[in-house]
Amino acid sequence: MTSSRVRNIIDHARKFGFLDDSIVTRGQQKCSVLDANSSPTSENSLTDPAVSVHDYGPFGSQMRKNLLDLWWKYSVTLQENIFPLCVADSELSTSSTNNQLRLPYRDRAVQNYRTFAKHLSSDEVGIAQTTVLPASMNTVPGPFFLIRPQHFEFLTVHHFCQSKRGSTLFNDVIKSRLRWWKRFSNRQANFTHHVMEGKTGEILAVAEVNHDCSFGKTLVERISLENLSQSENTRNIIECCTNVEKALSAYLDDGFEDRILDGEKRSLKVLRLHPSIAPIKVIILTKDVSSEEQSDLADRLCKEVKIAGSTCHRLSLRDESEIYNFADATGTPFCLKIDDMTLKRGIIGLRHRDTTVHEYMHISEVAETLTKVMNL
Repeated sequence: MTSSRVRNIIDHARKFGFLDDSIVTRGQQKCSVLDANSSPTSENSLTDPAVSVHDYGPFGSQMRKNLLDLWWKYSVTLQENIFPLCVADSELSTSSTNNQLRLPYRDRAVQNYRTFAKHLSSDEVGIAQTTVLPASMNTVPGPFFLIRPQHFEFLTVHHFCQSKRGSTLFNDVIKSRLRWWKRFSNRQANFTHHVMEGKTGEILAVAEVNHDCSFGKTLVERISLENLSQSENTRNIIECCTNVEKALSAYLDDGFEDRILDGEKRSLKVLRLHPSIAPIKVIILTKDVSSEEQSDLADRLCKEVKIAGSTCHRLSLRDESEIYNFADATGTPFCLKIDDMTLKRGIIGLRHRDTTVHEYMHISEVAETLTKVMNL
């Protein structure tokens, strides 16, 4: 049975557009992403909404894109000699395998490495791929997790190096990837790793990065050190493979909390998402919804914030506390409030989600301040 916390997370994610029930045929398709011990007739079954298949809602889709962009930024753009590779999904669909470390994208990476490595001066190069596979090919289902679409996306980087550098680079990659996972977490201690010896001649060692979630320890990334092939033991491959759906599940669980209000008389369910992965970075509200001047200023400021690289939305509805509650529930880290003081003196209030403190500054400082606090 899923815990009450897991149910609360799923209900909250459904309510605010992070998850959406898949409209698919009930039965075997859904079972393919359940635990190995689950079945349609078990207590942990598909009739329980907490364990049905979920796709992404609007906010979940944006959060997913943010995570993909961050992965690409830190794994490819900011790295030296890492090259992208586009792989057609249809090409992969016929290459199913039960070997956890032999999904189809590895063969493509090796093939392309052999083709272009001779043109490069560096002995250490890498190939990055994003690959979408049907749920039936998800070879690392692990424990229950929140997002269960019909397709899974894997993010992989293959580092190629001389075998004498393999172990050192393998350990460096583990440390770097663990820091990356913790960077966007509220509870960094929940991200851990352990290293195991390889079970075959080619696979020398395997490291697993896990997140200790409410629904169990979840594997979010596997890192392996391998020989290029049985006949080529002078070169190593270090493969980093991330399951996007498990990553999103981990961060939703990481950010969810019940905030006690009014002296423990009531609680508010909030998402303390890192600003980098939050679907909305900034909400702009106007004190007087009937003021055209405030509305025009809000429009201009919203465009400025978007140009600076942050997702931003305007809200001129309900009362102020309801807007703040909505922002907290959707993981929005910052709110900007425009009032008469903004029109007269250019002073605007910036509310921080995690502290609920209002910081006041001149409107000309907003874009620069947000860029700093976003920590992008």
